[in-house]
Amino acid sequence: MQRVNLLEEAENLIKENGYHFDRNIRVIQNSEGFIPIADFATIAYNINYIPLENGVPQIDPTLKIIGTTGWWMERYITSDTERWIFLKKPVQATIESQNKNLLTKRSRDFSWEGRINRK
Repeated sequence: MQRVNLLEEAENLIKENGYHFDRNIRVIQNSEGFIPIADFATIAYNINYIPLENGVPQIDPTLKIIGTTGWWMERYITSDTERWIFLKKPVQATIESQNKNLLTKRSRDFSWEGRINRK
């Protein structure tokens, strides 16, 4: 597996979503508190890691980058990789949904309509 630079990984994902590392970050933090942005950039520049090397996350899973306009990034870990994931605060819908089905298509083996107010 190829090594990943932590700073480049973060900068690229921020840029892919239309923001700038230098201008659009409010705070970087982990479970112990905040990390000054300049300190993060210096440290992350020097970290070249292999995601989930030996099945163990290499980067602090509590690390978050919080943007200035309702977005943030956090570490995403699965059984075969670790990486940043970009998230945005959801926008509240302004119209009522006509589709009230909460199940996936595969799990719609039974009709739930008419059972909502059942006691």
